[in-house]
Formats: sequence, structure tokens, C-alpha cells
Amino acid sequence: MAPDGNCRSVAYLKNIEHPVAVARKVMEKSSHVILIGEGACNFAIQNGFKPKNLLTELGKRMEKCLEEKNYKPIINIENHDTIGMLAIDYQHLRF
Repeated sequence: MAPDGNCRSVAYLKNIEHPVAVARKVMEKSSHVILIGEGACNFAIQNGFKPKNLLTELGKRMEKCLEEKNYKPIINIENHDTIGMLAIDYQHLRF
């Protein structure tokens, strides 16, 4: 977020390092508020960010383990929900 309250974001940005820097470019060069997925990736590449495989060795081992064991998450349909949160910087509150 800029000091004037201007802000932008990216979400579900795969294989691009430094997503905060991409969000800053969105703020500087675009009228969009948020770019998601393929649109965010295309924007990043068009603005000089290089695609990179960000999967660590541990992540690769986890993927292999999940494939071999046919892992399926347990979902308790009766007991789940979505949580929304909002944070405000105390220093910017005016009393």
C-alpha cells in the first residue's frame, strides 16, 4: 500500500518470484485492483519478471509421496466455514 492509501494485489501467481513486486507494478502501471492466476502471470512476464520453478526439493518429495499414496483429504462437511478478517494499522486510526 502506498502512503496515500493506493493499493493493488495479485493472487494465485504461480512460478513468479516476489509477488509483492508484481503487485507494486500493478499499482504503478495498471488500473486493475487485483490480477489473479494466468492474468497475473501474463502481466508479470510482460513487465520483465521471469518465470521460475519455485518448487523446493521438499515440495517435490511431498508431491511424489501424495501421488504414490493416493492421498485424499478428509473433509468434515458438517463442520467447516470460511473466515474473513480485516486488519487496520493502529497508527493510522484517528480519534
